[in-house]
Amino acid sequence: MTKAKKITLLICSHLLVALICLGGAAYWFDSHLVDVLEKGNAFATEAALISRYAAFVETQRSNDYPEGYKEALLIFSEAVDQTKEIESPMFTEKSYYIDKTLIYVRLSRVENETGNTQKANEYLSEAQMFCENSGWKDCSKDHLIEISVKLEQNSLFSNSGT
Repeated sequence: MTKAKKITLLICSHLLVALICLGGAAYWFDSHLVDVLEKGNAFATEAALISRYAAFVETQRSNDYPEGYKEALLIFSEAVDQTKEIESPMFTEKSYYIDKTLIYVRLSRVENETGNTQKANEYLSEAQMFCENSGWKDCSKDHLIEISVKLEQNSLFSNSGT
């Protein structure tokens, strides 16, 4: 075999290996890119829905209609339940339990305002159960109510104008 044929064979073998590597990389990139884009789209959709439900809750609360506020909280609670299935740095198990804690404290306060103390106590007990899994140190009823009140007073939709 002549030197020119050896060099040609060596160059062709290197080109073949490079093409195989590029083809493999392109296949891997394409197959994973679609998966990443689909997951990203699903995450963005879920985040947008949660944001929309949270705004709906705040809007209903600011309108001073206890039944509308309660209904919005229950809808938001269902939306938060759906986030538990999402693998995401934003929708963590801790954030799930904190959201559920605050939802049930708010439901308890709504029931108290409408005079349904039995249902208010049931909701507050559920809030405490969720709180115990949230990592918060103080899950006492008074502390949970205090947090809920402070959050509502500092809300963008606050009636107090602060």
